[in-house]
Amino acid sequence: AIIFNGQPLVRLTVNLDPKKKTSNELAIDIDTKGLTGAPLDLTTSDFEILAEGPTGQPLTNPTTLTTHPSNEEGRYLLKLISEGPGQYTITIMKSGEFVAKLATSISSGQQRTPFTFIIHPKKMLGVDIDLSDTIYQVVVKGPSGPLKIPATVSKNEDPETFTLSFFPEGAGQYSILILKDGAVVHSLDAGVGAKPAEPQEKWISFLIDTLKLVGRPLELTNSEQFVIKISGPRGNIEKIKVEPKEGQEHVYVVSFVHHGPGSYRVAIYERGQIVFQLKSEVPTAPGETPIPPAASFVHIREVPAVKQFRTVSILIDTQEAQAQNYPISPEDFEVTVTPTETTEQQQKTLTPKVVLTDNKFHFTFVPILVTPHKVEVALHGSSVQGSPLTVDVEETLKGLSLVSS
Repeated sequence: AIIFNGQPLVRLTVNLDPKKKTSNELAIDIDTKGLTGAPLDLTTSDFEILAEGPTGQPLTNPTTLTTHPSNEEGRYLLKLISEGPGQYTITIMKSGEFVAKLATSISSGQQRTPFTFIIHPKKMLGVDIDLSDTIYQVVVKGPSGPLKIPATVSKNEDPETFTLSFFPEGAGQYSILILKDGAVVHSLDAGVGAKPAEPQEKWISFLIDTLKLVGRPLELTNSEQFVIKISGPRGNIEKIKVEPKEGQEHVYVVSFVHHGPGSYRVAIYERGQIVFQLKSEVPTAPGETPIPPAASFVHIREVPAVKQFRTVSILIDTQEAQAQNYPISPEDFEVTVTPTETTEQQQKTLTPKVVLTDNKFHFTFVPILVTPHKVEVALHGSSVQGSPLTVDVEETLKGLSLVSS
């Protein structure tokens, strides 16, 4: 209802602009002839239009006055950014003197569809949390501060994703803060007036002096000869850049997009053979939680004593890691089997390959020496649970024969 001097007026409508849903823009039809009995030219400097929102305060964002599409004399569209359901008051002034006042109430049912943002905690934050739990609170801050109408969070059919809904207060950048027991533990950014902002790629760089590390200069930019592989808490890194350090021979700047805080393994391969490897730590920033490596969710179990010259098969339990959505492939594992309590001439380290059969990871080896064998299994450079494992080897009995009586 639109009231002027206590009487209802016609030809005043509130339109939702479907092309700008994310900015929550309202268009108010002002017919000055219907309001005052004569058309007014509101575009002159004599006139001033004041707009107040549901709180009774001037609107945060400026309004825009345009000619009505009908081109009727004295008829305009006043565009403003909604600040949520409630009463909006428009006052027309001329040379500082009151001319007319319009009031309209926007209910939640009339309010345009709120801005929605899909949050996938595992992929976007690297943690598995239930945002619908009462211990968490999601607060959205807009260009002018915390929103007047609190945001809401709902769990989707996909239990790993949540929908955040809020009414924007103008186009711009919005911060999404996730609080646990009142303290900020995670944050995201979303752009309003455009598509939701994709999570920003987080690059980190470090120097490699090949002469110091390997003992000889390496031309790491020669991709036909050298390959750098980096793996982190959530698997192999896809985006890696290698650039020469300006003014320093044989020194390179290696940059990569990391998964988040945690330990990363950097390996340099020359024509398929590893020549050097090191670990790099991505520090934990305030409000961040370190991502546990996939190896912390992978297990190998103790096996009973085995026989000499018999094939030994060891299962790698990855169920817990897969339940945490860690990507794992057979090539991500490194296995070494080393006989103990032997002479240097007898000792020979085995490097069996991990294979995937019937959705189960396992590897095999054949012990030649009768001595305990140390089995070490690493995933992305980190030892899995239960590694190293000692496997006892017993001598195979020989010379037995069956004698019938």
